Amino acid sequence: MKVNRITIENFRGIRELSLNLAFPLTVFTGKNGAGKSSILDCLAALLSWYPARLGSPRGRGSFFKKTDIGNFQNTTQGRISVAVAGDVVTEWGLGIDRKANKKYFHRVNSEAFSQDNPGPNIPLVVHYSVHRTVLDIPLRIRGKIDLTSPLTAFAGAFHASSNFRAFFSWFRQREDLENEKRWDRLVDADLPDEMLAQSIRKQRDPQLQAVRSAVTIFTGFTDLRVYRDPLHMGVKKAEKKIWVDHLSDGEKCLLALVGDLARRLAILSGSSGQDPLSMAGVVLIDEIDLHLHPAWQREILPKLVQTFSNCQFIVSTHSPQILSDVRPEAIFQLHQTSDGIKVSHPQDSYGQTSNRILEDTMDVPERPERIKEKLRLLFDSIAQKELPVAREQVLELEKILGSDPDLVRANTLIRRYEVLGQ
Repeated sequence: MKVNRITIENFRGIRELSLNLAFPLTVFTGKNGAGKSSILDCLAALLSWYPARLGSPRGRGSFFKKTDIGNFQNTTQGRISVAVAGDVVTEWGLGIDRKANKKYFHRVNSEAFSQDNPGPNIPLVVHYSVHRTVLDIPLRIRGKIDLTSPLTAFAGAFHASSNFRAFFSWFRQREDLENEKRWDRLVDADLPDEMLAQSIRKQRDPQLQAVRSAVTIFTGFTDLRVYRDPLHMGVKKAEKKIWVDHLSDGEKCLLALVGDLARRLAILSGSSGQDPLSMAGVVLIDEIDLHLHPAWQREILPKLVQTFSNCQFIVSTHSPQILSDVRPEAIFQLHQTSDGIKVSHPQDSYGQTSNRILEDTMDVPERPERIKEKLRLLFDSIAQKELPVAREQVLELEKILGSDPDLVRANTLIRRYEVLGQ
């Protein structure tokens, strides 16, 4: 499954916008209020109708709200074009009319919604909003989770606030079944101790293994499991056992996001024997850099694309570290103008330094303006051969900046002029 195109009219601050998104990876960037979250929210509302109609021909996804209608407008609408399987392309749309007090869903053709009995190859659609957080880690099972229906993979996939409670509950219940099978194997087997231990180690739940594998790839944590006394979820971090509750917000958020995505894909793979991490899907992530250290920001998109190789990722970011590892054609720069939102692509971004991307792609000065002005005055003094003044300016800036490449260059120029003047 792949989103080919989205068209938006009068949705919040977006007057009119049509985007081709037929890439494995699309990254939206722009200043606050440029429309990044609005595009992802519109996509999420449109995509929510896919799993809703898989479950029932009369199923309902999310509608637009009156508050989504742009200022001084009476209607808003969005349309999406999706390649479902191979060359099969389908379209559908949503709209709302303020005056008529009417919401509507419009389907152009029905190929995407024709699976009355969903099989093992259903693609995933999921939206991780900017409000995602790990509030708590519920491990006490208060109600059984359906571990057989593939449609369970879509539960909560479009909630405005994702707190990942379902991921932790699912993991606990699934691990209980895994342990039960391993215990049965232990009781029934008549094998030498070494062979028995080897056999038990192999008795691993493939869905849990997919989640554990994904978590290790992204975080480096190993041995994700539930401990019973006291009841908690733990991992090994640098070979040391640690409670998941005690991880940083960034660590917990990344573990939960990656684990939840792997969980949903694993549920869809079911008993098909297909590698859960190779399942197809469309994944929306708002502010993918949320809570992440720059080192993890640098790595997250390449790892997502490599680990979940058949998923299409559509994300937003404010991070130059993330943009430096994305091809320019996949970066959509959003600009608010008097004529509405304009979209451009950077000329050079791939492999560039964070400072270069801040200046050239994100229109953010590399330095604070007052420091830039002081440096400009310094080099003006050097150019005009006012070397004593330049020396004083260097001393002043060294107190602020310490050792700095521009100050090293300034000192070199001053010494050169002093030698030439002797």
